[in-house]
Amino acid sequence: REEQREEQREEQREEQREKQRSTHEPTWLYTLTATLCGRELHELSPELHLTTDLGLSSLQRVELRSSMEDRLQRPLSGEAFNQAERLSDLAELAQGAQGEGGVSAPARGGAESSREGEERGPTEERTPLWRDLPEPARAAGQRLIDTGRSLAFNNLFKLNIKGQANVPLNQQVIVIANHSSHLDIGLIKEALGPLGDELAVLAARDYFFNNDYKEALFGQLTHLAPIDRSAPLEQSMRVAEEVIATGRSLLIYPEGTRSTTGELQPFKVGVGYLQRHTGLPVLPLFLTGTHKAMPKQGGLPRFGRALSARVGRLIEPEVFEASCADKRRHEAYQAATERCYEAIVALRDGKPYPWERPVDHVEEPSEVEALVRFLEGRFAAERVSEAVTWYFSLGDASDQKWTVSATPEGFEAHVGKPKKGQADCVLKTDLRTFERMIREGYVPSFAEFASGKVKTNNPQGLYSLQTIFAL
Repeated sequence: REEQREEQREEQREEQREKQRSTHEPTWLYTLTATLCGRELHELSPELHLTTDLGLSSLQRVELRSSMEDRLQRPLSGEAFNQAERLSDLAELAQGAQGEGGVSAPARGGAESSREGEERGPTEERTPLWRDLPEPARAAGQRLIDTGRSLAFNNLFKLNIKGQANVPLNQQVIVIANHSSHLDIGLIKEALGPLGDELAVLAARDYFFNNDYKEALFGQLTHLAPIDRSAPLEQSMRVAEEVIATGRSLLIYPEGTRSTTGELQPFKVGVGYLQRHTGLPVLPLFLTGTHKAMPKQGGLPRFGRALSARVGRLIEPEVFEASCADKRRHEAYQAATERCYEAIVALRDGKPYPWERPVDHVEEPSEVEALVRFLEGRFAAERVSEAVTWYFSLGDASDQKWTVSATPEGFEAHVGKPKKGQADCVLKTDLRTFERMIREGYVPSFAEFASGKVKTNNPQGLYSLQTIFAL
């Protein structure tokens, strides 16, 4: 009898296992879900709600979809996945996709719809020219907007930009910044120089692209990438990844929306997701003054205000790798987001990044001195036919006024005006324009001379500057 009872118990256990297997189909989906939400497989059942019962966040749903697509070796319908509420819905979606065998269904109507289109003939409606500008017109419009923005910010506001030496050259990055005003994007572009001119920016479709005129303007003459703020996280991040795939650097505001108080808000985890999926370094900026100059719901900007931007040191991918090691994917996204938040807070407080080891303080050269040393490094006496002296006035501070001399015998530089006589060439401009002239060989435009942004008593002297230092 004891043996019979044991056999009955074994049969009951087998029936239970069989029942469990039948409710856990496909098994790999339930295993993925159990691992993702930190539960045992036997705790899951088809009727469990993904959010209320399993507590899956939007980012975990993104990860689950990515894992399912990896397993199925084909993309899933975003709409169908987003409509799935319970495990049974995901199981049906997975089994349906698996049954399709990776072959996409033909387009509705197939050849018949094509023949119908031929019978109807070409549509009579044509896209207006202003909505489909030729590429030369688009490029000219973009240059015009960039020039106008630069003139406006440098003449209508008091700009104070620090840390521009941290802006990488010829390197693709993810740019992050705090966000409290529509002026932020213009200030960021001014702070980043040439990188800012080519920077793509995620922008709310319902605000910047909500009518034909805005769509034509922002879609053709700017690098704004429209996203749907009401859409799931994965959709927004896929738009961001598509932009990055084109080779552009991307600006993302990790807070998600403008701060109504000007204070830093918690970061959304999307920035960590984006960094982990792209492996790009992150360039942080902290902005001040824009909230007071043009707050959310504040109407027109208040000109004459001081706007400041501090560019931080690049956060290299190795920093994120160290923070995310041995973590599940959604935990790694959160850890990467925390590194970004810590960097912005450090810039705000004027402190080093928390992960950097403290070192003895070493007085760093000013930005102007660094540019002068850059010139010294490019100096070659054989390029000098006769002695030339330049006087650079790049701001009101005493350390922003330098004299540089080049002779066949050597290079000399010091703070202040020439010690003997007058300089052959005097240049008065802002630090950013001077940096572009020195580091990039930039030639100021006629508009910059006409507006007084760049002043000189000897344009030929600027040409000799380029020649002697091979700019």
